[in-house]
Amino acid sequence: MLAQPVENMVVFDPMSIKRVLILSDNDGLSKAVELNLQATQLPKGVQLETIRCVPDTAEAVRDQVAEENLNLIVVALSSASSEPALALAKNSLLHRVGYTPLLIISQKTSNFGPTGMISHMDYPFDIDQLQNAIKDTLRSTMEG
Repeated sequence: MLAQPVENMVVFDPMSIKRVLILSDNDGLSKAVELNLQATQLPKGVQLETIRCVPDTAEAVRDQVAEENLNLIVVALSSASSEPALALAKNSLLHRVGYTPLLIISQKTSNFGPTGMISHMDYPFDIDQLQNAIKDTLRSTMEG
């Protein structure tokens, strides 16, 4: 017996899952970023999977993350003395710069140099600006 096509059937596409890692020096900030990511209107069929990492959970998250499958790394830093490069290095992710898009939210501008894969937002940030930056970044990973 041949299978009959079913109209309006949703087919699972693993490429529709977008993995976002949130590195932060503040648990409350990482939760706020995660909630706003989940509220972002993404293209139909795209699911968002977030992994939060704050200093106390760095080793546990490092074991869970298949870093080559990350679509975006958000480095959200609330302290004026926090450095994005140090947060990436502490989590063994510095080598992803240039390969995985980064969105850095901090009071300092990043010192990574010019690259199309690194975006910066000032902290504190505007929610609409965050959601637009996420949509733009994830859209670019879908296209390229």
